[in-house]
Amino acid sequence: MSQRLNKIDEALLFFNKGIELKGDYPLLYQNLGVVYGGLGKWDKVKQIMEQGREKCPDDPEIHRILGIAYRSLYSIVTGK
Repeated sequence: MSQRLNKIDEALLFFNKGIELKGDYPLLYQNLGVVYGGLGKWDKVKQIMEQGREKCPDDPEIHRILGIAYRSLYSIVTGK
């Protein structure tokens, strides 16, 4: 389990650093969102995808992941 957490931490550092260096590359936002989604941190996914949407407004995958985040947050709040 510890090794898995280390890999997740590495991925988070990698994608965040990538966004710092090349903030207009949509795959960085997408992959960062997927990592946080796998951790169940949907509020963080929403925040990242909204940032990605500002930088890459025409990327359909960012919009799709943002929709998943909104749906997941809705399910958590409503229990549906």
